[in-house]
Amino acid sequence: SQDLVPGQTTVLRFTPTAVGSGEALKVRCAEICGLSHWRMEAPVRVVTEDEFAAWMGEQLAKQGKDAVAQQADGATEN
Repeated sequence: SQDLVPGQTTVLRFTPTAVGSGEALKVRCAEICGLSHWRMEAPVRVVTEDEFAAWMGEQLAKQGKDAVAQQADGATEN
């Protein structure tokens, strides 16, 4: 059991047996720990290795573009 705390990153490790997403694959907080407890959940999407690799490539490309934009913004401020 692992609690999900709003605003904090929680890392979970598990071995999926099928590709997919939806209501059955939501991770929910295991305890009544305060107001809005019923909203403390995290959706899970299981994808193939190829889909994950493509997504990871997109994320890295975005980071690269963001870093270049930040550097350009910093250069114009000086």
